[in-house]
This record gives sequence, structure tokens and C-alpha cells, in this order.
Amino acid sequence: GVTVSKSLVSPATHVATNLVNDRHHPRNELVTGWELGRIILLNTILHIIMLVMVAASFIPAFELWMNLIKPQTPLGAVPVVVACVIIQTVVWLILLRAVELLTLAGSGSRTEPWCVPLYMVYQSLCYSVQVWSFVSLLWGTPMMNTVLRLQGADVQGRLLYFGFRIYEVALATFGDGVVVDESGISGHYGVFSTITLGRCYIDGIMHQRCFTLTRS
Repeated sequence: GVTVSKSLVSPATHVATNLVNDRHHPRNELVTGWELGRIILLNTILHIIMLVMVAASFIPAFELWMNLIKPQTPLGAVPVVVACVIIQTVVWLILLRAVELLTLAGSGSRTEPWCVPLYMVYQSLCYSVQVWSFVSLLWGTPMMNTVLRLQGADVQGRLLYFGFRIYEVALATFGDGVVVDESGISGHYGVFSTITLGRCYIDGIMHQRCFTLTRS
């Protein structure tokens, strides 16, 4: 072991060097007050529209429960609840795919989102669908691979997905024999105020709490 004796670390009572770099970095774009206000206003409007669309997404499951089947007994309600959960999850996945197609439109020819407020709304929706839907019940099953393909991912072979979070699914490429174990996958990375989009390649085994970004 290591033995330290008669050691005295003096307190930093006299500081002569500033460790904070106050100089503006050239890659960090300055945003004017008007530009910031425009972004906040557009972001608020898009979130309201998305909230209305999410509320409307409950209509198919509601109609199935109230008008089509109308379960009369608690036992008869069990399969109806299961069907409603499946329908709700499918509707949310369709909504997420539609918003993703709009958000990532032209990403093959550009490396930045064409509309940052819309991209922010997409990130919120992507997180919400993964947290509040029942997609996680499909983790580790072949059905999850089908869901990823329908969301635009390139699944090239065998895949065991026990994921944690995945963003920009359409920009993800999974090799053959991949295992994703509670890991994060993202088709973007951010440096200061710049968001860069690109394909994300996943191969081998991703252990818990690992994170794969685009171009990594």
C-alpha cells in the first residue's frame, strides 16, 4: 500500500489564474435576441401541434373499446385491453415515423437539421414514445428487428436489441450478430450550437450504458 505521513495541502486562498476561458469560441454561433425569440415561438407552436396529434392518436384505441367490442365482463375486457395497447403502440410508431421522415428530410445531402425547432420536437416525441409506449415489451425478440426495419433502420442480419434509447432510427445501421444491451444509439452529435447528422454504424456487442454516435 501507500503511506502518506506529515503531508500538508495548503488551501487555495490566493488564486492568480482564471481557469474559465471567457473568449468566444468560433464554432459557438452567437444568437441574437430576435433569433432566440423566433426559435422559442416556433418551438412552442410545433409542440402544441404535436400535443394535438398525440391526443388524436388515442382515438383508434378509444373507438375499439367503446364502440366496436364493448366488453361486458372483466374477463372479456382483458383481450380488449391487450388489443388497445397494441393499437396505441402501432399508432405512436406510425406518428413517430412520419415526424422522423419530415425532420430528417434531405439528411442524405446535408449534415444539419433543416429546421432546428422541428428537430427539438422530434427528439421529445422520440423519447416519449420509447418511455410511454409498450415497445420495450418487444426487446430481445425478432419482432423488435421488424419494428426497427419499419422505422427505417438497416438491419443486416441477426440482432438482439435490449436497448435503452435510440434516436434517428432511420440513420442506424446494424451489422450481423449485433447485441445491444441497454445502450444508447444516436444518429447525431452536438458541438456547441451545431447539430451534425449522419449514419450510425453498430457492430459487435454494446454493453450497458455504452453510447454510439454518428461517425463513431
